[in-house]
Amino acid sequence: MSNAKLFRAGGRAASRSTFYRHANAGAYEKIARGLYLPSDADAADWDWLEAAARHAKATLCLTSALAYYDLTDEIPQALDVAIPRGSRTPATERPIAWHLFAADSFSMGRTTIAIPGASMKIGLYSQERSIADAFRLRGSLGYELGRDALRTWLGRGGKPADLLEIASKLPRTRKPLLRTLARTPKYPLDKQKGVSKTSLVWCIRPSWHLASPRKAAPASPCQRRSLDSWDSKQEVSLLPSPH
Repeated sequence: MSNAKLFRAGGRAASRSTFYRHANAGAYEKIARGLYLPSDADAADWDWLEAAARHAKATLCLTSALAYYDLTDEIPQALDVAIPRGSRTPATERPIAWHLFAADSFSMGRTTIAIPGASMKIGLYSQERSIADAFRLRGSLGYELGRDALRTWLGRGGKPADLLEIASKLPRTRKPLLRTLARTPKYPLDKQKGVSKTSLVWCIRPSWHLASPRKAAPASPCQRRSLDSWDSKQEVSLLPSPH
């Protein structure tokens, strides 16, 4: 058995005829329209293979990426794959959910990994980027996905500063993430390597309670307080200590 190498049907008529003759004889196995694998290839994830074959920048994201890192118990009904906004959404036979991410931040937190059992690679977002995206798209994914992934990630020693750095570069992400950190039991900020309660201060802007139908009053100047005096009902922003 060898690593799966993807073959595309096409080329000259004679080549196509020869290829299909071998495929009909069992030498190749069809995984999607125009895509085939040698029948003796190692087992590989066909969804990953088709996604990588359909778009050069296909990147595992959201629930699929969180499941890859074992940060969620949810089983996605389709493979979540991000491509840059402005790209044509590929037509696929496998259950793939294509997500259009902003082109200017598409590469942030992105790497590539080998598809197990295959000679191809596919993009993958980091744990921090995947959690941040779950908060960013909480309206469609549900609040619980990002919250539960965040708690699991923190329990494994994840560094909030790394997560907030990415969240600050994405829209609609940083504030809900900070609120969730405030409500997370036994938030281990003081246990992070290189981060302590004395090395960080919080910039706190008083605001109306979230349940209030009134508009928030103009924010007052930032007040520096220690983490021990943090009120989780206030809007907060993480700032580096001037010391």
